[in-house]
Amino acid sequence: MRRAWFLILAALAIALPVRAGNVFVTGHDPDFHGLDGEHAAHLLETALEYVTCGTTYSTDEKFLVISARPADLGGVPAGHRDPVAAGFASLGLVEGVHFDVANAAAIPGADFSQYTALAVVSSFGGLLSRRELDALVARRLDIVDFLEAGGGVFASAECDSASGRPCGAALLDPAPAPMYGFLPFPLQSVGATPPYTLTPFGESLGLAFDDVNDPTHNSFLDDAGLMVVDYDATGLPTTLAGNWLADPPFPYFDEAWVEDPSDCGAGLLVSWEEAVWEDPILGGIYNLYRSEGPIASCDDALSRAPVATGLDQLSWFDRSTEPGVEYLYVVEAEDAQPPHGCDPPGPRGGALAWACTEPALIDAQAEERPEGVFATLFLSHDADAVTLEWPSARALLPGERFRLFKDPEPQFGPFELLNDWDSVDRRHVDLDTRSPLQFFELRVADSCDQLSADEYPAGP
Repeated sequence: MRRAWFLILAALAIALPVRAGNVFVTGHDPDFHGLDGEHAAHLLETALEYVTCGTTYSTDEKFLVISARPADLGGVPAGHRDPVAAGFASLGLVEGVHFDVANAAAIPGADFSQYTALAVVSSFGGLLSRRELDALVARRLDIVDFLEAGGGVFASAECDSASGRPCGAALLDPAPAPMYGFLPFPLQSVGATPPYTLTPFGESLGLAFDDVNDPTHNSFLDDAGLMVVDYDATGLPTTLAGNWLADPPFPYFDEAWVEDPSDCGAGLLVSWEEAVWEDPILGGIYNLYRSEGPIASCDDALSRAPVATGLDQLSWFDRSTEPGVEYLYVVEAEDAQPPHGCDPPGPRGGALAWACTEPALIDAQAEERPEGVFATLFLSHDADAVTLEWPSARALLPGERFRLFKDPEPQFGPFELLNDWDSVDRRHVDLDTRSPLQFFELRVADSCDQLSADEYPAGP
């Protein structure tokens, strides 16, 4: 029998899609400069799209702008603008249609759960005053809950007169102000030095150099665990973005691997760690995607139809591989609970997480097949429990195992492995109730996982 060569494998986690709990904070003030040109307006639009998960322009749901009203300040101070009529208007966004506004008087009673995101305007040149800031800080725990429930937060420039930086009308005085103190993590506002340089992450958001090089009022002392969008000339981060959740998102899942268990080219065994589900009792299921050939990649696998769905075991054997072809797999953990916020649901409507294997290559396939089962497969059921038995099956040779397959949804799915990969038992109880009509098939597999041939009619 020819041997098979197999690549060295390691687990590889792939990036998740944009997830609820997104934060975008910047020392720029695009809520002011958006009225001056397309670049600052694009920065504001990018920030809003990031924290609302692409629903900024929706007329079915709104975000909440945190800002003083001009009347609260006795008019718009010199060097400032009302963001409602400046940056937000520059994007064609309309109060009452795309967003509502909450000032210091409205913040204590605002129902954050009715909005996709909070958009906190700048203290210069927007209209964020100390009263709005203090009201937000007082609701910091509510903002944590809002993020955990799926909301997003955008915050623009914040500075006070104690910082020694230009701060317009110093709306956050008396100093020192608890700048960004409403966020669930510490973030220190410091002086900013132009010009500003985008990171690869910032460029991946679609931003360009001119978008982040309008007059700017603060940078940050550190990245606070978020991704840096742009740096100032001294290397301090000026814009940060990323996901923040106090607890890991469910399902928590990030490791999968693939191997040729017998090293003889009969197929590939995909295995994965057990996911941590939101409700351990309800649990969840796993779906598998495969990419193959020269273009094999995680993204390509997820663009294809799944090769297996509804699995509750922690491994799956792919016997449809070909010698000389490279394969890569993505294991999708789908929680029984629905996703939060704007996360995409899985095939059954549950929250998702993914893990991607390294690519695998087999250069040979075993040529011999084992003898058949030569036995009748007996089935009986008690309520939802289906018992399958094959007491008269032939004796197994060293290295052989029984392979029990079923097609749980005859019109939709291929046959999938039902019993344990190394099982020699002659009895199995199945509790799967996906379909009232299910087909079962029993074969023998050898040490190379080559399956016995069809036995129709049955053997001697």
